[in-house]
Amino acid sequence: MKRILAVVIFPLALVSGSVFAQDLGMSFEDAAYVSCLDTQAMPRENRVRFAVALVKRASNFYGLPYVEGGSLDSQLGTLIRAGCTVFPTAYLHNVTATAFRHATNASPPQVPAVSPIPFETASFLTCRQFGQMADEQQDALEFDFAVRAGQRYGMKFEDTPSGRAKLDEGITPLVQGTCFLTPDFHIYGVVARAVQAAIELQKLDKPR
Repeated sequence: MKRILAVVIFPLALVSGSVFAQDLGMSFEDAAYVSCLDTQAMPRENRVRFAVALVKRASNFYGLPYVEGGSLDSQLGTLIRAGCTVFPTAYLHNVTATAFRHATNASPPQVPAVSPIPFETASFLTCRQFGQMADEQQDALEFDFAVRAGQRYGMKFEDTPSGRAKLDEGITPLVQGTCFLTPDFHIYGVVARAVQAAIELQKLDKPR
């Protein structure tokens, strides 16, 4: 894995908070928002360590073994490189988890029936699984993801009629369209990218 996953890089500037994967020094949620594009100019040793940590996180989530240096490395490395090449702005967690799922033929876990769903679980849910949820649960999860992404990227969502309307009008159509095209994408990443797109559109619409 250390040779195969050389494309993946760990951004040292994000190291803070609780420890992720034993020694990376960041929370899992911080790690989940690191994109492939974020990883292109960082030290090799750190990028490998980060990629392996995310693969191990997927291994734990799906309940399937992964041993660094084992038989899965070559296939995982190819899939991760391919995913980051085609989707450079995708979150690396999305790519590594999807690669692990396909490389091991892992079955998606059952969608929790009770909200709220912890981020550590919800971040592995795909658009396909999201579509299987009840409307009320979909609305709650999408709003939670939008709030989290908005806190990172600079868009505030309030749990008010106007705040919900902003989500329904500006974010939900993008989420639905993306999920229709890419049902295996992780829903948290789709919502976060929709939030970023809405922010960029606001900037373009501002008078100069």
